[in-house]
Amino acid sequence: MEKNKVFAFSIIFFLSFASVFYFSNNIDLRSTGQVYVKSSNVKETASQEVTASSIISEDIVAIDTNDNNQLVYQNPDQIFPGPIVGPPPPALTTGETHACFLSTQADTIWCWGGRRIFEKEVLQEVINNVTGEKQLQVFKTSETVTYSTPFIVLNNNVQAFKGAIAISAGRAHTCALKNDGTVWCWAVPFNFENNNLYGQLGDGTNTTSEFPVQVLTSKNPKTPLQGIKAISAGGDHTCALKNDGTVWCWGGNGFGELGDNTKIKSNVAVQVIGNLKFTAVGAGQGHTCAIDENTALWCWGETIQWKLGVGNHLVPHPIVDEKNNQIKGLRTLAHVQTADRFSAFQIKDNSLWGIGIIAPGREVGGPNANIFDPPRQVVDSNNKPIMTIQASTGGGVIGHGCFLNTDLSHTTQCWGSNNYGQLGDGTLINRQFPIFVADPLGGGAFTNLYQIEVGRYFTCAIRLTNQQEVWCWGSNNYGQLGDGTTKDNSLPVRVKLP
Repeated sequence: MEKNKVFAFSIIFFLSFASVFYFSNNIDLRSTGQVYVKSSNVKETASQEVTASSIISEDIVAIDTNDNNQLVYQNPDQIFPGPIVGPPPPALTTGETHACFLSTQADTIWCWGGRRIFEKEVLQEVINNVTGEKQLQVFKTSETVTYSTPFIVLNNNVQAFKGAIAISAGRAHTCALKNDGTVWCWAVPFNFENNNLYGQLGDGTNTTSEFPVQVLTSKNPKTPLQGIKAISAGGDHTCALKNDGTVWCWGGNGFGELGDNTKIKSNVAVQVIGNLKFTAVGAGQGHTCAIDENTALWCWGETIQWKLGVGNHLVPHPIVDEKNNQIKGLRTLAHVQTADRFSAFQIKDNSLWGIGIIAPGREVGGPNANIFDPPRQVVDSNNKPIMTIQASTGGGVIGHGCFLNTDLSHTTQCWGSNNYGQLGDGTLINRQFPIFVADPLGGGAFTNLYQIEVGRYFTCAIRLTNQQEVWCWGSNNYGQLGDGTTKDNSLPVRVKLP
């Protein structure tokens, strides 16, 4: 990392992206939203507390995001005032059957999960039944490859893709935000040949690509999407937040999830209609939600069952509470992946709220909640509100959700469907209320987790000890646990990163 080059970001954004990364400092994320930093590099003070939820690197002691928007570096005399410009880059993202990890230290993206069939022609020597002579004959054969260990994302056949500061996965595609404000997307090895039918790569074509291609706003003339500060991929679409507060989306649009007042898919980015300015965006399965500059929640796209009330909405639609008042005071959107019947968001007091079904026989907010009801607070088995520093939801028709606790041990809890062990508690028992992810070595809850991401029937998390580790659990039929096998596991297994 270049000296004095820092990416510092506001806490009023995706909490699923607001992870704290470990470098040389000893860091604790407090339930108050404070980061407690002990740094041997600071001579004037051995420790200090600041209100922040942000990246802490070898060049930063702390970031003050509440009082005066100042960036505080290792050298206490070197303070650079200025606006906080975006969220910290997510290091982990999950899709339907794949996951990717952005190593900020190595400037490399690693992905795993998925299956691809390679067809090839083989020459074999055969005997001609008529002449009895030997001759060569071409036979067609196929080979199925499962990507159960991580591979580097390349920008061509040789060089690694560089410069990413954020990544986000959809159903079977992944996008990366580069440090120059451009967006690049690629298909993953799952049903590979069809992975750009909806234009989800955004490059103006419907041709699939295993290498990242640049997202455009126009094919003729060829105009790249620029000035982006955050991205979020949903099922078969992706949305991006520009520095000016506008949102641009591309890909599938069968439910109006692109927000352009149509149901027409687009292989280039189109602007969401309206004069709203947003600070956060989250794409789900067939729908999109965003937080505006007044902390109010808006959504558009699929509304079957629960999402936006009765009837689909092709442009941003306000989400209201039980008194029909628009919901405001939002702090973040929980990362929504392949959530068919659930979305979540967080308000400023760290409480978690959701819309829709999240467990068998139980809707969010309690056993008697109706899926058409306004958003309800997520509670535990004692009806106590859930307080979290980051959450992620998804996982199919019924789905499951996970969140990071506010304790200093950095534990996580999950609830919902558990038919493949995706809750990580060592069982296959569905849970109506949150349960701790278990330590695979025994001894209680799994600790030191700093980012949690939910896929379809599996879950992954970053674990920080003396290095960055990724652990996954749940379904593994496509190698999405990254442990070199295709065996499901109801306890966390470590991804085989190099």
